[in-house]
Amino acid sequence: MEKRLSMLVLLILLCILSNGVNGKTKARKHRSEISRRLKLLNKPAVKTIKSEDGDIIACVDIYKQPAFDHPALKNHTIQVNLQAPFHKLSLSFSCNPVYSLNRDSRWRTREFSGSCVSTLEKRGSCPKGTIPIRRIRRRELLRTNGRKSPEHLKGTDKTATQDRFMHLNNTKGPNLYPTPENRSVDGYKKTGCFDLTCYGFVQTSTEIALGGAVEPGSSSFQQQYVLPINIFMDPTTTNWWLVFHDIAVGYWPGSLFSLLKHSATSVEWGGQVYSVNVRKTPHTKTAMGSGNDAEELYGFACFIGQPRILDYSKSYKYPTFVAVWKDEYNCYSAVNYKAGNANDEATFFFGGPGQSYRCP
Repeated sequence: MEKRLSMLVLLILLCILSNGVNGKTKARKHRSEISRRLKLLNKPAVKTIKSEDGDIIACVDIYKQPAFDHPALKNHTIQVNLQAPFHKLSLSFSCNPVYSLNRDSRWRTREFSGSCVSTLEKRGSCPKGTIPIRRIRRRELLRTNGRKSPEHLKGTDKTATQDRFMHLNNTKGPNLYPTPENRSVDGYKKTGCFDLTCYGFVQTSTEIALGGAVEPGSSSFQQQYVLPINIFMDPTTTNWWLVFHDIAVGYWPGSLFSLLKHSATSVEWGGQVYSVNVRKTPHTKTAMGSGNDAEELYGFACFIGQPRILDYSKSYKYPTFVAVWKDEYNCYSAVNYKAGNANDEATFFFGGPGQSYRCP
């Protein structure tokens, strides 16, 4: 009996030791993978710039940017300039502050001495032949590595890949980055990735650092600022360009797509929350948008004003068929709001606080 008991204790001990070694091995592999990705992403710099918010911006040879780590882009020739004329949006607001009179849907603007700029612009720019890339910190990769993917997107499924859709985000808050500024991002893989950490986007601009802060930002009871963003396909090359203001930031090469070679079948605007605690109790405290509910409207909730699509007539138009979709309605909300005047255009509001008394 004692011998059997000793054997049992020995087996349990061996099992514990085995699990311990396995756990350490996995942790070591994870650290090694993070180090490898950091080395791939943080390319050697020709010049470095420290932005006002503390980011380190590396000026990297345009042909050594992370995009060319994508196997399909090994022999890609960069399209430096747009081949087709850029169709500018003629909207009633730009990056100037906007506010609404009596909370109606008619935009009123006033003069403003500045405009929304990236913090990089205040400290300099990268030399010709290079692009600005924000240095990725180890802790940021650790955060994004555990983030859930947006597989619940309406119109996509778990097998969806980047040849079926493109995604552009503007994020805010210390849950993703160490400074509470607005940050631009692009793309994601199954774990969710940001900035140029997803291979495939070819940057051409020397002025904009993806992932860098854009200021000023909107605050409740204060002035509201908007960011004019345009994504369109250059019909000459079938590349999909990202334009911020009048600056062509870069493009997703048409060669990466199979179903987006000539046009898109749907366009979505809105907000998303990435967290391992989505659809769980307790729910994540990560807010969407400004953190205010969509029903709070102008001056409080995050909004998308005057959305446009470019159709075959080469004219910008308000989408004909518009529907609002949301999940976790106790935690986040969305509304396409139109004031009493039938001729006024609806404005899309979205957001929410995450965990609250309604969303435990």
